[in-house]
Amino acid sequence: MEANWGDCLQTLEGHSDGVWSVAFSPDGKQVASASEDRTVKIWNASSGDCLKTLEGHSDGVRSVAFSPDGKQVASASGDQTVKIWNASSGDCLKTLEGHSDWVRSVAFSPDGKQVASASADRT
Repeated sequence: MEANWGDCLQTLEGHSDGVWSVAFSPDGKQVASASEDRTVKIWNASSGDCLKTLEGHSDGVRSVAFSPDGKQVASASGDQTVKIWNASSGDCLKTLEGHSDWVRSVAFSPDGKQVASASADRT
C-alpha cells in the first residue's frame, strides 16, 4: 500500500442505483462493480472509463468477483442466481440456480474451477 494515502485516484460514475461490491481484476487493470441497478460494470482502473455493462440479472447485484486468470466475472444477485460472465465480451456464460433467497456473496476458488456463493437462504 502507498504510504501517502488520501488522494482519490478515480470516481467511477455510471450506475443508476447504489453499488454493493467492487473487485479488482488479478492484473489490477480493471475494476468490476455490482449495483442495485441490476448490472455489473467493468471499468478501466487507470482512466475510469466504463468498458462493459453486464446485463441479465432481474434484481440487484450484491457481489462480484474476478476469476484468478481475469477472464471471467461472477456476480451474485437478489434474483437468487449467480451468473458467470466473459470479462472481455460481456457475454453471460452460465446462470447458476439453486438458492431460495437472494445471493449475498460470490467467490472463485484459487484455481478458478469452482465458485462458492452465500445466500440469505442460510446456505
